[in-house]
Amino acid sequence: MPGTIERRISEAGTLAIGAPIDFLDDPTQPRRMVLMVPTVILRETA
Repeated sequence: MPGTIERRISEAGTLAIGAPIDFLDDPTQPRRMVLMVPTVILRETA
């Protein structure tokens, strides 16, 4: 299902943008940075 895969990549991209912003706003929540990991994997395998 290409549509589902494309949507997941799009959602992951949104998380990748939000994660560093959240991290800068609140450095006490480093777990937010973990959200960027799946994005890198998706881009490399897409």
